[in-house]
Amino acid sequence: MKVYEGHLLFRTKRPTALIEKIPNANILDSNASGVHAAAVRWDHPYRVPNAQALASLRMKNIPDIADDYVFSSSRQAYTHQVAMMNHNLLHRRSLNLSEMGVGKTSAHIFSSDYLLGNNSAKHKYIDRVIVVAPLSILKAAWENDIYACTPHRSVNIVHGTNRKRLEMLSGRRTDFYVINYDGLTTVEKAVAELTKSGVTAWIIDESTNVKNTATRRWRCINKLIQPGDFVQLLSGSPTIQSPMDAHGQALLVNNSGEIPRSKTAWQVKTMVQVDRYRWISRTNVKSILFDALQPSIRFSKKECLDLPPVTFSERRVALTKQQKKTYTEMQKQFIVEIEESKTGQSKTLTSANAAGMVLKLLQIVTGAAYLNTGEARETVELDCAPRIRELENVIQESQTKTVVFIPFRATVAMLERHFIEKFGKQYVKTIQGGVSLKERSATVEEFSDKDSPLKLLLCNPQATSHGLSLTTASVAVWFAPPSNHSAETWTQANARLDRPGQTENVSIVRLSGSGIEDQIYRRVEGKVSQQATLLQLYESLIRTPVEEAAQVSR
Repeated sequence: MKVYEGHLLFRTKRPTALIEKIPNANILDSNASGVHAAAVRWDHPYRVPNAQALASLRMKNIPDIADDYVFSSSRQAYTHQVAMMNHNLLHRRSLNLSEMGVGKTSAHIFSSDYLLGNNSAKHKYIDRVIVVAPLSILKAAWENDIYACTPHRSVNIVHGTNRKRLEMLSGRRTDFYVINYDGLTTVEKAVAELTKSGVTAWIIDESTNVKNTATRRWRCINKLIQPGDFVQLLSGSPTIQSPMDAHGQALLVNNSGEIPRSKTAWQVKTMVQVDRYRWISRTNVKSILFDALQPSIRFSKKECLDLPPVTFSERRVALTKQQKKTYTEMQKQFIVEIEESKTGQSKTLTSANAAGMVLKLLQIVTGAAYLNTGEARETVELDCAPRIRELENVIQESQTKTVVFIPFRATVAMLERHFIEKFGKQYVKTIQGGVSLKERSATVEEFSDKDSPLKLLLCNPQATSHGLSLTTASVAVWFAPPSNHSAETWTQANARLDRPGQTENVSIVRLSGSGIEDQIYRRVEGKVSQQATLLQLYESLIRTPVEEAAQVSR
């Protein structure tokens, strides 16, 4: 294929099928072998629909659609992201199954900008983009990246009260609407009104959230998508539990007609019943799933040679009502009565000064707070289910061994119990101050064995910030920032993964849900002056309500 003066020139043995798909195609000549020279328009607004038509005919070597894309910020696309962009443009509906940490979000923003016109009304193919994603990444991933990649675009985070969401959807039109899954279901009618005219590009992030066709989430999205819309699903692990996880996702993108709409029929297609209650995957299930989850593209971090060695991302997590109440009362009074989440017993949490308060606030957001000082410190556990749930999401997405940095021993113990109960003792181990050198060495050796069942390492960052090599893992999650506010602890702990022996790019994920965490992360990352005194940090934190604190620091 060759582009010449706004046309794409190529040869085909199926001129009739070509004309049926692209009525404005020109058949130029033919030879004795029945091969015809053909030309189709490659200028705008013909380029994208003609490329998609050629792809549906299984034509090979279609040129890059986005070779005329003009980047509008200092952020440029890596080679693999350009491939993702062209994949998104080449298919009306598609999946991106690339690993976490390879920049899927930016690639989809760039391709959406291209469809929106890329600063030119001459090739505007869509009227809006609706991003549906977990609440934790609406701002941290999508809003931030949209402004970084396409600063000329407008974005609306459709979140808040139901009334506020409705106002955002019915008010001034914007380029990107970003909304969480459950939020979408509450304003379905308003979204339907917004999308009833024009073309929408739907980006469904962490698409395992719509794996089940029986859920309200899936039914809502399936109903809202119009036949001419673009639909792009993003997931690094589309079939986490079983082949059944692929059903809802495949139905949203695969138009081959070979995906049964019935869950029962899909189960029979992908699994075999071995007794009354148990089903197992068919021997050819990988082939079935591969065909079902098409058209798709996937890059592993190993394949992305131009990626920086370490990438950072953030997940916002909500504080529970108990955490918010305890946090606020501690700020105001330096003392608070807490009802322990498990036992229901009432206990008193106190702080002697502002410095101690910062530690107490950090303990509250991590779900386990110390009641007193000394060797035998009693703790009280608070409900922090959203944070644990987000940690589990990251672990599932990573599909590799994962290291979690946790600032307090009590929180380490709480998470260890949680994961043992869920996955068993062989799945998780800890490294912290109370672990002997011999036991610590044995744990690191076991974790370094790629074939061992030990997949999760819970670490106190101060206990692991020097000497250890954890290069078997390529994903590290900070459950909360280091309690000593030390840039050295932050840097050295991350260096346990990013060091000689690491064969993959490293992803560092920060969990945060409060102003105290945002401020400490900014400090350890060097985004605020190291000359700023801790006292100034304490004063700014203890005077700011928890709901506002996260916004103030951003």
